[in-house]
Amino acid sequence: MSWHDIKQGIKNLIDWFPIVWKDRDWDYNFLLLLMRFKLKRMEKEFRSYNVTNNELNPPINKLSADKIRECVLLLDRIIEDKYTAFDKHDKKWGEPDFKFVNTDNPELTELKIVRPNVKTDEDERQERKEWSRCLKHEDALKEQDWKRFYDNLIKYMKGWWD
Repeated sequence: MSWHDIKQGIKNLIDWFPIVWKDRDWDYNFLLLLMRFKLKRMEKEFRSYNVTNNELNPPINKLSADKIRECVLLLDRIIEDKYTAFDKHDKKWGEPDFKFVNTDNPELTELKIVRPNVKTDEDERQERKEWSRCLKHEDALKEQDWKRFYDNLIKYMKGWWD
């Protein structure tokens, strides 16, 4: 083992310490944070080199760094989990107010979502229908990001080396 290897190992321990310190084994989100951190490091490394296979092609490492960056951006969205399918819905019907309502059974309560702009039974039916559409749209956006992330890994990851 060379002095360079020891120096790099110590640098890695310092860089990775905050990530490992916060890591937990009970949620896939922690795995995504590890992957995101590693991919960001790889992107930085690839951008620091300028390897090309000939004068006419762009640098190979820049292309790899660009694909890695796309994966990082997708992971950012997946981790943040703030898809905006409900913004227009909330603007139209008002911010939801969550209330627990007693039922005929004294041992049970029911969660009721009340929106200020829902005035009639017809409004309530329409709001529920639109809310359901928003849920489906949000799920589709999430799935699209997951698929694109994994498709990029499968297609490009084997070429991510210097």
